[in-house]
Amino acid sequence: MQVFLLTGCSSITYYPNEKPKNLEVRKTIKMESFLDGAQIWIKIYELEGKCKTKYQGQLWIKENKTLIGLPINKASYLIVKFYSGGKLTGYNSSVSESAVINIRPGYKYRADVKYVDSSYYLGLSERSINSRKWKPLPVQGLVGCR
Repeated sequence: MQVFLLTGCSSITYYPNEKPKNLEVRKTIKMESFLDGAQIWIKIYELEGKCKTKYQGQLWIKENKTLIGLPINKASYLIVKFYSGGKLTGYNSSVSESAVINIRPGYKYRADVKYVDSSYYLGLSERSINSRKWKPLPVQGLVGCR
């Protein structure tokens, strides 16, 4: 019975994150009270065509900096889920932000995810591997899809 409780019942599919790392996720969480808490998860989908997605898995962004490997020359659809609540009562509130990102060869990518005093933010940027300057990218979900 104990083995089942430790290994079974989870419906979460974790993103394998085995590809070369090309997206750096930088996390910031600041809460008003030490009793408040927040978690940030990223759900990753492969985008097939304009509106069709294929779920690849999700990652819990535990560290302030997390490296993710996304497919090159393929669009990925990211849904960033911000969970908040009390450390004693659990994470009972969530909000999402989504974006499509096209990973190109010869570029590095950065996602800034922030949850500060009940406000959330997702920012994307890219830079050539030959440059130090980051260029902001639009944060757009699946525009025109239902």
